Amino acid sequence: MKSSAPTNCLWGKLIFLGTWASLALGLLAATWLFYANDYASFTDLILEYVQKVDWKNYFQKQVFPIERFSLSRSLLLGGWGFLVAYAFILYKKIDDWATSLCQFTKWGKQSLQQQFRAIGEESKLEKTLFYSLLGILAIQGLFNIYSYELQYDEVWTYNHFVSKGILVSIGSPNNNHIFYTLLASIIDWLPIGAKYTMRLPSYIGGLLLSTLFYLFIQSKFNYRIALVVLAYFAFSPPVNTYMLYARGYIWMMFFALGALWAGLKVLKTPQINNFWIVYILTNCLGVYSNPVYLFHFILLNPFILISYISSSKWAAVSQWFKANVFIAVILIVLHAPLLATNGLSFLTNAASTSPINDFSVFWLYINRVADWWWWGQGVYLYWIVLLLVILLIIVLVRFWKKQHIRHLTLLSLGYILMPTLLYSFLGNETPYRAWCFVIIYIAIALTLVLYLLEPYIKWTGPKLITAMLVLSICTTYSAWQHYFINWSGEIDLEAKKIAKQLQKLEADEVYSFSRYNKPLLQFYYLTKGESLKVYMPFSKSKDYLDFGSRAFDAVIWEKDSAVYIPTAQEEQILKANNYKKVYENNQIILYYGVPQS
Repeated sequence: MKSSAPTNCLWGKLIFLGTWASLALGLLAATWLFYANDYASFTDLILEYVQKVDWKNYFQKQVFPIERFSLSRSLLLGGWGFLVAYAFILYKKIDDWATSLCQFTKWGKQSLQQQFRAIGEESKLEKTLFYSLLGILAIQGLFNIYSYELQYDEVWTYNHFVSKGILVSIGSPNNNHIFYTLLASIIDWLPIGAKYTMRLPSYIGGLLLSTLFYLFIQSKFNYRIALVVLAYFAFSPPVNTYMLYARGYIWMMFFALGALWAGLKVLKTPQINNFWIVYILTNCLGVYSNPVYLFHFILLNPFILISYISSSKWAAVSQWFKANVFIAVILIVLHAPLLATNGLSFLTNAASTSPINDFSVFWLYINRVADWWWWGQGVYLYWIVLLLVILLIIVLVRFWKKQHIRHLTLLSLGYILMPTLLYSFLGNETPYRAWCFVIIYIAIALTLVLYLLEPYIKWTGPKLITAMLVLSICTTYSAWQHYFINWSGEIDLEAKKIAKQLQKLEADEVYSFSRYNKPLLQFYYLTKGESLKVYMPFSKSKDYLDFGSRAFDAVIWEKDSAVYIPTAQEEQILKANNYKKVYENNQIILYYGVPQS
């Protein structure tokens, strides 16, 4: 295909040269770091940079032992080989690549403009309802961000990654939300406060995800079905939760939807390279958002290959293999720090799998997954999954000859049943949050059912608005009362109050029997330009210290905990040293004062 795009794209060349230069500078810095220093000096430099000097023993034994240091030196040589090969190819191909990049960006801009122009073409009501729904979502998102204080995982991410800057965010071996922390590290330069720094990427991601979902459904069906399903999808618990909390899952869902759309495009027209570029980028960024994105990849990617083979599209099969090579290379480059420190274990660590012992545990698990998608109160809702499966089979039989319906139905069946099937065979379960992206396919299943029933519905303006209101109100309520949003709300709010008490008392060292409060207290100190040292009674913690070993500025006493209950000896030490009670809530008692000798 010929294009009118310029053959000499200067900014495209600058991007490719800049990418090579950035990789070269990174490799040069890494080479100096690993070859100009011995292991002890390397450890000291890293820990001083991230301000974790007291973690030396933990770093050397668990994070980056000397064996990995030696391995990384060898891998750097491979990195230079890759860079030299890239330079040689770039020298030969830079004009073609730059032109292709210009063509791709021009095509992308035109495609988006075309999609947005289509909104309201058939009816002015469509544009009014779409932007009204998006506006309500935007207002609700801001209200949620303001109303809910930061949770444990969010402040831990800020303390250890975002506050340390971009290099730590993208290079830490313990970070599974790299893309998210990269965005937050950039936003942290803005004078908006740490809470909004952390949550703004989620908020933006939620709005973009909802917009992309509407454009996708509208392009495949019609605006009436798209509006009704958007009212469900945008306010559903998974989208609502991760539009609020500072985790990478909202972007994982965004890239999963982008990969699905691009995947359906390459299935239909594999000869168009632009669709392959989008497919490669969305899959790479999906994994970069969180490694559990691979659950999405392991079905969509083989599905495309099998479809090509069954249709004898051998040229497309070749393109599929090339795309997967690009995906592998890009992911290796992006995850080089994690691969050097953790190997491929970072993939299994992200999933946090645990064994299923018997059928009763398995049955409970799949019901809890379903409950997490729809209600969040521990209700047995697997019957909804079974109902969706039956309805999708009816759709599949009815519209088998329509390729895009067949593809969407088969993929929706696969993803909705994936938690059940995958762990039936493997005997493991994974956290419910890892399946958040399935809400895309649940919403697509609803779309397909509405498409099946559309001849009987006969949409009118009042019917459309009523359906949108009912679905949005029901899903908003289910998200609002969902345990995943509310379980720590009171604790998070109380942690902020405790931090203010400690700052008022000018406490610098605290002994805490509460594990949950530690990163929150340190976060509120950090955002004030101060530091707080927290010791704990957990023997495996890097901050372990015997309670009776010395005096502390303050003590946070856990009143009722399933994690740790203070011993009678620790209670005697508390009383014997005359700590003064200064604050109490349902969870903890805060004591202050210098113990008497």
